[in-house]
Amino acid sequence: GCMRAITAGFGLVLGLCPAAAIPQEDLVAGALARVPQAVVAGLRRDPARFRTEVLEVIFGRGSGGAITAVEVERALALDRAVARARAMRPLLESDLDGDGVVTQDEAMARGAVLAAAGRARLLLVQVTADADGDGRVSAAEMQAHAAAEAARAISAPEEARMRAILSLDLDGDARVTAAEVDEAVQRLGKAE
Repeated sequence: GCMRAITAGFGLVLGLCPAAAIPQEDLVAGALARVPQAVVAGLRRDPARFRTEVLEVIFGRGSGGAITAVEVERALALDRAVARARAMRPLLESDLDGDGVVTQDEAMARGAVLAAAGRARLLLVQVTADADGDGRVSAAEMQAHAAAEAARAISAPEEARMRAILSLDLDGDARVTAAEVDEAVQRLGKAE
């Protein structure tokens, strides 16, 4: 037999019992059964493309040849930050007096040195970001505009796809590796 928890005097003494070993094959089969159907469908549609896209995320956003939930969330936060910065850049470049407010005159002065397409984009951004229509984009309006652009740039379905990569953790170690992606592609890539 194996020892169980024994209460002794001031505390609890735990005895060691051998853990029931779960065969690796059962662990993998269970993990594969939990992969969301949307992930399986994408994998089956084009296994080579699926593999390439997932490995680009792992090698580009993870570390040590794997990716964790923390790294996925950091990658999403970085993508949102870049999208916010990209949305704010034309407005910041138009804040000629550096007061944190972009007036229509400032936007038109900045636009005057841009080609027609650039000028049109800038003035459209200025009008769109000016939520109250007073001809000025305040710092708060600029931030709101940037947040809205970030939400458009990184949609909820894109975030869900990125997080779904974590379902390919076949060995339960909270990391997804290239080997796990390859095994998932091999096993799930076959139509049922």
